[in-house]
Amino acid sequence: MDIGCYPIHLLRTLAGGEPTVLSATADVRGPGVDRWLRAEVALPGGGTGSVSGSMLSRRPRSSGALVTGTAGTMEVSGFVSPQSGHRLVVRDRSGRRVLSVPRTPTSYAAQLRVFADAVLRSAPYPTGVDDAVANMRVIDACYDAAGLPRREPTAGA
Repeated sequence: MDIGCYPIHLLRTLAGGEPTVLSATADVRGPGVDRWLRAEVALPGGGTGSVSGSMLSRRPRSSGALVTGTAGTMEVSGFVSPQSGHRLVVRDRSGRRVLSVPRTPTSYAAQLRVFADAVLRSAPYPTGVDDAVANMRVIDACYDAAGLPRREPTAGA
């Protein structure tokens, strides 16, 4: 679930609240190393969704989201790796609109810049401890539902 923290955060953000994990499946490479994990969730307000993450997949890595509502769909691609380009596609009764975003620095570079600004310049930080803990609760629930042990800190880490 290393890379899974990003789609989980996106799901929580788009849902406007905390999902409830209904079920999950996973494939492991060895003890404490999951190859991939996919979870089905119930969303606040009655919707459903799924979230997955894999760093050891046979398919090329990709990041995206598909949101389907009563009035249309929204597809987000490339949100985890903005250095590869990313876009937003909205389809509704009025047609299809595409917003392409120019390539930007890596997500890690952007995170480091925000962190450095917060530490060195007391700049506001867009997420905080409560958000990180909420994200980890969903990750733990995914592991529980998949029958995998939770990832706990190790000595010296």
